[in-house]
Amino acid sequence: KYKFNCLVLQETRSEQGFSSNGNILRFCSGHSGRHLGIEIWIDIETPFAFGRKGKPYCFQSNHFQIAHSDPRRMLLRCDTGFWSFWLLAIHAPHSGYTAQERAEWWNSTTEIVDQHHDGDALFLAGDANAAPGPADHKVVCREGFATSANTNDFRQILQHFDLHLPATGPAHVGDNAT
Repeated sequence: KYKFNCLVLQETRSEQGFSSNGNILRFCSGHSGRHLGIEIWIDIETPFAFGRKGKPYCFQSNHFQIAHSDPRRMLLRCDTGFWSFWLLAIHAPHSGYTAQERAEWWNSTTEIVDQHHDGDALFLAGDANAAPGPADHKVVCREGFATSANTNDFRQILQHFDLHLPATGPAHVGDNAT
C-alpha cells in the first residue's frame, strides 16, 4: 500500500516555480494578472510506503516533474523508481462563464492529460465547480447528489480516465456540503 500527503491550493496568485521549505515541496502554476494560480504541496518527511523490514520510503524532489502548468491546472508526474503516478490539480471555471467556455476548458484539460498520461494511476484534486450528479455506481457511488452547470463536463473527464469520487462512496465519513 502506498499513501501520500498532499495539499492542493487554488487562487494562490503565486509566481510560477518550485520551492521547498522544511519537509514540504511546493509546485506553483503561476497566476494570470494576479488572479488564479494552483499550488501543490507534497510532504517529503512522511513515508509513502514501508519496505519488508519496516524501512520507510519518502518522496524526494527528483521524483517529481511538472508536465503541464497554467493558472487553472497543473499536471504533476511522480516516479520513485517503484511507484509512479500522476496528479492533476484543477480550478475549473464556474457557472459565470459561458457553457462553451467551460466545455472548451474541460476538453482542453482532457487533451493535456491525454498528451502525457501513460496509464499509471491518476489522481485528480481541486475545485471542479461541479456537483457530482446522480449515482452511476462507478463515478458516483451513491444517490443524493445534485447536478450543476459543470456536472456533465466533470463527469466526462472522470469517465474518460476511469476515475471515481471517493467522497460519494461508503468509505467517506462526514459532510459532503463543500
